[in-house]
Amino acid sequence: MRGIEEEYGYLEEFSSRLNLPSDVEEMAWELYWEMRKVDRGGRNYLSADEVVMGIAVYVTCRQKREFRGIDEVAYITDVPKKLIFKAVRFLTGELGINLGPVRPENYVQYLCFRIGASSRVCIYAKKLLRVARKEGLMSGRSPVTMAASSIYVAGWWCREDITQWMVAVEACVSEASVRQCSRMLINELDLELEPEFAESFFEQFSTDSVVVGSGSGGVSS
Repeated sequence: MRGIEEEYGYLEEFSSRLNLPSDVEEMAWELYWEMRKVDRGGRNYLSADEVVMGIAVYVTCRQKREFRGIDEVAYITDVPKKLIFKAVRFLTGELGINLGPVRPENYVQYLCFRIGASSRVCIYAKKLLRVARKEGLMSGRSPVTMAASSIYVAGWWCREDITQWMVAVEACVSEASVRQCSRMLINELDLELEPEFAESFFEQFSTDSVVVGSGSGGVSS
């Protein structure tokens, strides 16, 4: 069992690398101690404090809508993804926390921020994901990989230098996954990558207004 200062130091490191706001860090710290009190019932995979800390960070991000991919959290906290899934199910169940579903759109703004993409890329990526959902292309696919792939395609439409490698690194998924998912979107939706194609394509679908961000800093179309 580590000392409190050392444990909080790990949280600060995780928060810094995940670029989390201070209120998320504080809430994760409180949730960590709540999770520590849960009767783990001999579950060896919950014996390490760093595992519980990783779960607290991931769950808090979901609760505060500061979405980070589970691959990214797993990489930064050095906790295997499968273990995070398993522990999240148990601990949220014990504490009565309902996280609700995650949509690919939830990751778009954060990933765009990380790679320095414009708000226009963000808007196009979200619109593309809405169309993909309407066409039944979401089932069984990783939300964060779908988000990264939509940003890659939107980068072509906006003439921005966004590579599959760039979005894959920030999303903590493989470049091959982004390539396969991008190819799927292009083939299934019959997309063209020329900038003039985007507006005419979206006119075919009754996409709702897309809002990027929240408050006065949001961008809408």
